Amino acid sequence: MQWFNHKATTAAITYTATGDLVATAVAAVSSVLPDFDFIIGIQHRTYTHWPYPYLVIIGVLFLVYSIVDSLAAYYAAFVFAGCLLHVMADALSKGGVPLRLPTTPPVGLNLYKLKYPSEYITAAFIVVVFGVIAWLRGILAVEYLLVEARRSQEMAQYFTMSVVALLSAHKGG
Repeated sequence: MQWFNHKATTAAITYTATGDLVATAVAAVSSVLPDFDFIIGIQHRTYTHWPYPYLVIIGVLFLVYSIVDSLAAYYAAFVFAGCLLHVMADALSKGGVPLRLPTTPPVGLNLYKLKYPSEYITAAFIVVVFGVIAWLRGILAVEYLLVEARRSQEMAQYFTMSVVALLSAHKGG
């Protein structure tokens, strides 16, 4: 999938699953990270498209979150969830992803081909299906979205203040 389709499908799935705008934004932005494999000089759709490390890291981060109630662990898990959703979307393509080992031949469901109408139809189908589920869950209601937007703004302010405090402490130390 192209980047914008990865972001849209990841956002739809994550928001439907969580109702959390911050987690959704983190996952959507992170959903393009597996395609940066060329930066580290490895063949496309090998190591960065192997799903199992993402599953393990997500599991560990949610375990940490459940034990120590760490928001950092919670939102970090969505970085890797975005990557995993990218891999899952690519598994729907003709090109597929490696399932046995990172260097084994990829496996794909052949539902779409990159940059063909089938890609846009597949992405739109995912977004619509999860959008309907989100609507049925009530997390697309204006009242819910207003509360969630306020909470997201508070999270952004908290994050900004934390970064400023860390930078100030670093300059002073």
